[in-house]
Amino acid sequence: SIRFKPTFGYNSEVKAAERAATAKVSLLESFDSGDGAAFWSTWTGSVPPHLISSSRDNKALKFMLHIHFAMYALKLRVAEDPTSPFPCNPDESDALSELKSVLHDASEDE
Repeated sequence: SIRFKPTFGYNSEVKAAERAATAKVSLLESFDSGDGAAFWSTWTGSVPPHLISSSRDNKALKFMLHIHFAMYALKLRVAEDPTSPFPCNPDESDALSELKSVLHDASEDE
């Protein structure tokens, strides 16, 4: 199936603007709530892969987003209880494992 299928027709610009607005709201809400799964699902369906790989700044943005989601749960826990002991809970461990995978993949790309 084609991921970025163009839409043609009389209202295609209006529909494209509506899709972009919906994606923007979804991305911002999931970013603010720390919901990485929802964020990356929307990101994958909305941002063409060649756009990210086309510049160093775009790659850096994606990397910083991964850091945000990896640290979000940990940041919340520490904010609630600064004396909270380690090790991480399962959600934090999963997020940090994902970040580790991203770092590994990035090191192989360079």
